[in-house]
Amino acid sequence: MSMKYGRQMGQNRQMSGMGGGLSEQDMLHDMLITEKYLSEVLNNAILESSCNQTRQMFKSLQDNAQEHAQMIFEEMSDQGWYNVQGTGSMGMQQQGGRFRSGGNTQGYGYGRSRGRGSRGYESRNW
Repeated sequence: MSMKYGRQMGQNRQMSGMGGGLSEQDMLHDMLITEKYLSEVLNNAILESSCNQTRQMFKSLQDNAQEHAQMIFEEMSDQGWYNVQGTGSMGMQQQGGRFRSGGNTQGYGYGRSRGRGSRGYESRNW
């Protein structure tokens, strides 16, 4: 969490009254984090499902979680509580080039070969 966002949360809590309740921004932030976590858990369940019917059920639940997260994000963005920096067309070309060239985009070891495990997959140090 950025320092700027932390200060905003503190100000919103103070404005929400003495009862210790959460502000609308804090509630939406919590809901967004929960939907992101649920989507991640469901993604793992999809990948590990051996039954096609179960996998389809998890996919449906994940779609719902992602739709909810999108709605929450849009509300937070409309309120000015979730700001996304645009990259512009030049920035998008640079980012796209990183993927096409096999560059390491997140530090997970995808793309360029560094060391292959016994099955040919890249080894990662987690």
